[in-house]
Amino acid sequence: MFVVLDVDNTLADTSQREDRWSPDAAINDPVIKGVERVITRFQELKYDFLILTGRPEILRDATMRWLLEKLNLALPETHLLMRSTGNLLTAAESKREQFLSFRQSLENHHTCFLFIDADVDACANFAPFGITLQAPGCWPSILPSL
Repeated sequence: MFVVLDVDNTLADTSQREDRWSPDAAINDPVIKGVERVITRFQELKYDFLILTGRPEILRDATMRWLLEKLNLALPETHLLMRSTGNLLTAAESKREQFLSFRQSLENHHTCFLFIDADVDACANFAPFGITLQAPGCWPSILPSL
């Protein structure tokens, strides 16, 4: 099973960030309540993770560092898909394109996917490919004891 996660407003609370695309600002985003326990549980279940974000590529290092430091989530570079420089698609469209490319690269195209994203349009785009949950409200329902 792949758990496909967005970052901004799904894992990270970016509501207080003024400079949206600064690596220095992004590294200090707090984790949304409940995320750490759910990620830990998914790790215990040996789920694979794919981070699919509308963040620009200039935030790759800051995002990888944030995932490791805040969530103890070490990913292969190929499992962090970000918006390329010059990509003018909406975040939802960009994520869908990147997901389809990633899925095509898998040996087993019938892999199960759980998508968690704060973007309603992204969730709608992912619905044909697996289960979609809207963040941040979904976190307490995944592990009700939160």
